[in-house]
Amino acid sequence: MEIRMELNERHGHGFQIRLVRGPVNKVYDDEPLNLYEAGAYANTLLEMVNKELGTAYTLNQVVKVPEDALTANASTDFGAARMLQDIRSKTFALSTPAQQDMKMMEVDGQEEAMLSARGVVLLCYLTWKDDGNEKAHEAVRRYCEYIAAHGCKGGASKLLEELDGLEKEAGVEWIKRTYAQNDVDNNGLIKYVMGVLM
Repeated sequence: MEIRMELNERHGHGFQIRLVRGPVNKVYDDEPLNLYEAGAYANTLLEMVNKELGTAYTLNQVVKVPEDALTANASTDFGAARMLQDIRSKTFALSTPAQQDMKMMEVDGQEEAMLSARGVVLLCYLTWKDDGNEKAHEAVRRYCEYIAAHGCKGGASKLLEELDGLEKEAGVEWIKRTYAQNDVDNNGLIKYVMGVLM
């Protein structure tokens, strides 16, 4: 499922909301929304869909904001301008880059889920948060060590303390943001996080 905050095609400015779920492709474009209004609309729509389907999707899992919609609205929408600047400067304080954390691949004739490096870190984090798994927490600690050694300010202990103090959704966004902000070598990160020292 995906909820997209796109350029409002009917009005030529502002945002419209598009819900894509299987064969369903529904557009809500009666009025041009600013970025904050579109975000609130998307949140309400997601709550309705979750209730109807019995699912528990979160905004960061399903909501996408295409860069072309931000560009088209940046001159009149302060929120869009700020998010666009955040993306272009690669600070990611307000946004996180779109990236696929899992994809299906055929291995030895069988379809298997393959995680990206960021996906591995997120899986370890969620395993720690949901199950209290200490080995997963150790992997998260090693992620903090890795990014501290590659330019993230604050030191590994302070970074881990900051991450541990966040609610789960905020922690997921924190990992996505710090991953994007720092000079990460995917292979090196995976080896270090999983305990195979370079």
